[in-house]
Amino acid sequence: MRYKQLDSLRGLAALVVIVYHCLITLPQYGLATSGGVEATGALIWILARTPLHIFVAGTAAVMLFFVLSGFVLTLALERASYGYFIFLSQRFIRLFPPFAASILLSAFFYTIVEPKPLDFVSEWFNFESWTAAPTFAVIAGHLGMVLFGELYTLNNVMWSLVIEMRVSILFPFIFWLTRKHPCLSLMASFGLMLASLALGRLHLLPEWVDSWLLTARVLWLFVAGGVLAHKRTQVSTFISGLNKFSVRMIFIISLLALGFPAGINVTIVSSGIGSVLLIGLIIASPKDFLILEWRPLLYLGKISYSLYLVHLPILLIMVHAVAAPDRLTPVLAAGAGCALLAAHILHFAVERPCHRLARKLSESNTNSHQGVRSV
Repeated sequence: MRYKQLDSLRGLAALVVIVYHCLITLPQYGLATSGGVEATGALIWILARTPLHIFVAGTAAVMLFFVLSGFVLTLALERASYGYFIFLSQRFIRLFPPFAASILLSAFFYTIVEPKPLDFVSEWFNFESWTAAPTFAVIAGHLGMVLFGELYTLNNVMWSLVIEMRVSILFPFIFWLTRKHPCLSLMASFGLMLASLALGRLHLLPEWVDSWLLTARVLWLFVAGGVLAHKRTQVSTFISGLNKFSVRMIFIISLLALGFPAGINVTIVSSGIGSVLLIGLIIASPKDFLILEWRPLLYLGKISYSLYLVHLPILLIMVHAVAAPDRLTPVLAAGAGCALLAAHILHFAVERPCHRLARKLSESNTNSHQGVRSV
């Protein structure tokens, strides 16, 4: 079964990431965590420090992606008739080519503007992107997904794609574990998160281990999505038996958890809980979320992966090429609009053909197995 509303939810999450990246490009946003309204302006302070943070909660949106991945991959494996190699091949075909296209696009943009640090943007914008010239070695390091040193700065959203690829290697085992031992798998993955957090605080491990510790920290989100998919019938039955007040309270709690303004370690937990609650409500009461079947939102969901990949290179080139202290905000707004157009192009030029190829791979494998059985 396909839940169309979840596609729209993924699209909205990608949009939140764009808004978040536009906001943290502004130098005053960094003051919101330590300063008052006077230091940042009322709107930025409200978005940074109140429940309205949900509209700019970029990190929480990525955590929602992980829970959705666990949920959707579990549904796919439930009806799959292919083996481990085909599953991994499909994931690689779906994820890697659009990612590679975004890296090459960013490298091309870099060579056009030859960027230098700007004095009217945030430190995040200056020092988390385009800090290394796109030499052959740098591009190869990005495409190799090593996530070490500066080998992420051509498109720094790639950290989540690296995690998706790593978890994909393990996911058939996660599928089995969440189906056979749902409680054990949740407890084990949550314990792994706590252990990796403790190891990270020791600061004794080499830098390249950090991304693996982050992978361990967020693994429980994929597991939670998998358990929710396996138990979706029970979850739907439970929620359907609640009164309207209880359902509304769960909805409010899910939004508060997703929008809770905190550091990444707290967000991994709070947004995971909020994501599970929200997805549970959607699959249990789809009629209460008919807004998510609105065609523009469904389309946003369709191009969400391409939008997530391409938006930052677009923002980078626009800010470096045409922005100035007195027009940074309108340039960022225009960049977000251009990112939607670029995502449309990337989706139809690269992502959609990759999806077709992945489907053909599974269909050909299914047909070959059926042919063997019929002999």
